[in-house]
Amino acid sequence: MCIFLSTYTTTTVEKEVDMSNKELEFRPLWFHPAGKKMAIAKLDLNKLVLTLTNPAKSAHLRISCAGHSTGWHIKWRLAHPSSSGNVSGFVWFMGCDELRTAFRLSDSNAHCPEWIMEKYGANDSLEGDYIRLGNYLNIPGPGTGHDRDPNISIYLSDGIKKAVHEFLLAEASKLRAEADRRDAHF
Repeated sequence: MCIFLSTYTTTTVEKEVDMSNKELEFRPLWFHPAGKKMAIAKLDLNKLVLTLTNPAKSAHLRISCAGHSTGWHIKWRLAHPSSSGNVSGFVWFMGCDELRTAFRLSDSNAHCPEWIMEKYGANDSLEGDYIRLGNYLNIPGPGTGHDRDPNISIYLSDGIKKAVHEFLLAEASKLRAEADRRDAHF
């Protein structure tokens, strides 16, 4: 046994955790448990579209490149089983660095205000776009961790991180090819 200090709420809570359990069942309070089931549904490197969904098909996230000067369009839709309504939303990420940091391909907390780190226990956050603690990501921000939240939770598995990495490489490759075509005309 060891003592685990939880700092992802406004107060520090001390609780005993059995470390012999190989899979520590931890998640931030703001993360919906269904987010652990998100997986890649489609990765189209030609059209620069990545779609994630869960097995129940109740949560969908789509990342697409809106053009180098416009950034990344992230759109999500949630069908809450406990209600008759759906929730959808979108955010724009202006650069690859923001997308890379949100999906934990680089560990930078340059965007994260200290008050968010203290209140929610985030490693990184960009207000109105995302909050992340380790591999737990919420877009566009923290929620209650229960059904009917307007945000989407995604556990960043190695497969999801690899797909986002490939996605960013494909976009960079397209940009290089366009630059080479322009340079060839001079």
